[in-house]
Amino acid sequence: MKDPNFYDKLLFIIVNNDDAKYYKEKNVYADFEAGIYDFTKRLSYITYWDNRGKEMERSLKSADLLSEMIAEFAIKKRKLVSIMPSTSIFIGLLQKKIGRSFRDIRKNDFKEILDVRCN
Repeated sequence: MKDPNFYDKLLFIIVNNDDAKYYKEKNVYADFEAGIYDFTKRLSYITYWDNRGKEMERSLKSADLLSEMIAEFAIKKRKLVSIMPSTSIFIGLLQKKIGRSFRDIRKNDFKEILDVRCN
C-alpha cells in the first residue's frame, strides 16, 4: 500500500464457498468467503486485530519483565498496532474496486492474471 500506484496494480479474485471445491485439501478454511462487502465481516477483521493488540498488551503487563527484555516485544506490538488502520483502509479499497469471480477467471483460463504477469 506504500506504493502510490498499488491500487492500479491490484487484481483481486472474489471467492465464495462454492470455490472451495477447486482446492485440493478439503476444508482449508471453515468460512471460505472474505466477506468484504458485508459490514459485519469487515468489522470482524478490525476487531480481531484490536483484540490481538489488547491480548498482547495484557500479556506484556502480566509478564512484568525488565525493560531490556520487553524491547523485542514492543517492536512486535508496534507492528500489530500498525495493522489495524492498514486493514481498514485496504478492505475499503477492495470494497470499491470491482473484483472478478474465481469462476469467471477460471473460465477464461486465468487470462487476466497471465496478462498482468506478462506486462
